Amino acid sequence: MNLDEYIPVDNVPTGAYPYAPIYRRIGTLSIGRQVFHSPKRIYSQVNLRFYALKAEGREIRRVLFHSKGDPALDANLGRTASILKSAGFNLTVLTSGGMLWREDVREDLGAFDTVILTLDAATEETWRRVLRPHPLLKFHRVIDGLLKFSSAFTGRLVALIHVVETVNYDDELPPLRELLRSMRIDQVLLKDTTREGRAKELLEALEASELKVRVM
Repeated sequence: MNLDEYIPVDNVPTGAYPYAPIYRRIGTLSIGRQVFHSPKRIYSQVNLRFYALKAEGREIRRVLFHSKGDPALDANLGRTASILKSAGFNLTVLTSGGMLWREDVREDLGAFDTVILTLDAATEETWRRVLRPHPLLKFHRVIDGLLKFSSAFTGRLVALIHVVETVNYDDELPPLRELLRSMRIDQVLLKDTTREGRAKELLEALEASELKVRVM
């Protein structure tokens, strides 16, 4: 993903996130949706950036919601997406996937053209150890939300897997592969956080399953 091809939106500037992953810092651990900015303010910022780039000879209509926190925690996400879509922008969002147990979040994310979901684990033990979820999050509800969303979503669905040193992929890969297939993922992105470069072995294993995979 070339970020230069997108107009960025940081709609959760507080860094609120439903997980505290071992590979990143977050602001606050939260699963409560709240208002951070008005949809009109975000639209205005995107529009200003669009015309500034157009003046430079670059007409970019792709918008990426890639926040310090999880964009899904923004209570105005759906309304903001609707305004931008009606103005002709193509929308992509990068989300943890940890909020998809909520119907309103599934509805809001359904307005996007591309949804990139973090999908680091398919077993509860790895999920808890790597993602360190909010205490009120339940593994089975998160997985159920992922499956419900993927079955209804009509856009492009991408899974982002952070490859970490502490995971035994010999054990994790079979259920992860099955989950990816069940979700009808269009593409898998691997982000290697290991010193040994373990993404290559995972890449080969997933490609053997006829999944479209790329290392970031």
